[in-house]
Amino acid sequence: MALEIIDRECPGLSCRVRIVRRHSARCKDPRTGTRLTEQTDCPGRNASRKCPLMLRGTVNGQRVWWSLDTRTLSVAIERAKEKLAAADRDKAKRLAVPDAIERFLKDKIATNFEGQGVGIEEARSKSDTIRKLTDVLGLLANFAMAGKIEFLDAFNVEHLIAFRNTWQGAYDHTKGVRRPKSLIGKQKYQETLKAFFRFAHNIGWIAVNPASGLARIRAPRRKRRSPHTPDDIRRILEAVEPTFPKTANKTRAFVLVLCSTGMRLGDVVSLQIDAVNGSKIMLDTGKTDAPVYTRLTPAAVDALSSFPPTSKKYFFWTGNGKLDTAKTHWSAVLLKLYSAAAVSQRSHAFRDTLTTAVLGTGGRTETAAKLLGHRDIKITQDHYEHWDSGRQELLDEALERAWAHTGLIPTGPGADSEGHSQELNALLLEISKQGKGADALDLLKKLARNRARRD
Repeated sequence: MALEIIDRECPGLSCRVRIVRRHSARCKDPRTGTRLTEQTDCPGRNASRKCPLMLRGTVNGQRVWWSLDTRTLSVAIERAKEKLAAADRDKAKRLAVPDAIERFLKDKIATNFEGQGVGIEEARSKSDTIRKLTDVLGLLANFAMAGKIEFLDAFNVEHLIAFRNTWQGAYDHTKGVRRPKSLIGKQKYQETLKAFFRFAHNIGWIAVNPASGLARIRAPRRKRRSPHTPDDIRRILEAVEPTFPKTANKTRAFVLVLCSTGMRLGDVVSLQIDAVNGSKIMLDTGKTDAPVYTRLTPAAVDALSSFPPTSKKYFFWTGNGKLDTAKTHWSAVLLKLYSAAAVSQRSHAFRDTLTTAVLGTGGRTETAAKLLGHRDIKITQDHYEHWDSGRQELLDEALERAWAHTGLIPTGPGADSEGHSQELNALLLEISKQGKGADALDLLKKLARNRARRD
């Protein structure tokens, strides 16, 4: 006889399952002698001697093979219904991938725009951090949909590795294809991915963090920031008129604001008219949302008054549509200017130029961090510390004091001698060849003994 089939469609669960017998090798049809199929009952046996009953089918798109721990059909039917009801309850507790992404983004927005009731789209337009998060997690949502991964806890390491292999770089308009994703780009994407799954694990959405199993991406060391030279800036400004004759005043003003303030491209694009008071600008930076006061050069002030603003609210943006679209437009304008001026740089080089000028003339790293709107001074130190002349001078002075204290250099009036200087230089050269540790310490002791004998 055929066994009971349970087909159910319920609000939380979609399933098609069947109760079957798990027949042993000895359980055969007495008439034909062939092994019985799982859809048939054990003929000629009482319930206690029949083969055990199982639940086979699909639940939530996943194949199941559950033991019902009984050999009696009526009991098996009740237990099957209990298991499916339990699966209903479990599904209600599981979090769908789009819901998890939305909750994560709302939490990030709440910590960046606290108390402002900012939506995801608005936050994306105002914050580069939120924009980058939505870029990566949007790709993750599309990957989950294509792979029919409905719930967040269904992700495993293999899924994330496959997702990582889909990452692509910027679109190459000349070739009509996307470029390969750089290692640094992959590293940034993976940092976002790990942050998302770490948050989900810490908050209890998933029991296991699959992103913790991803191998580290070893990107090459960042190149030192290369600022514009005065000649670069001169050539860029000279290229404005012939390159953009109809919008020369507006384009020149845009470049001068970038040069004189070191603002991000998106902050200049969304520069509001009422934010400019004479030569002063008070603005909210895109990444920190903290008010930053900066100033404009006289040439930039004159340039801003030399053209009609794009809208009643903004100098360079209509205010309609997405800010990303306007940023893309102005980025293309600058690239065209760089090409005309034979300058091989990018828009961020204007920030590098102003920052390195501040540090190179004795300004402090803390000052540069405030100017750039960096929330953490470590970001400024990571990119610009090698330009900090004041810090280098302090290091040199500290090193010389240490040398004097350990007897590596003479102290007191008239103590400087050419012989000692030559001896010190030879010793330092030897230390550099042998490296650090005990060898270097032995050489220092050797110098001290030689000085003691000479004295």
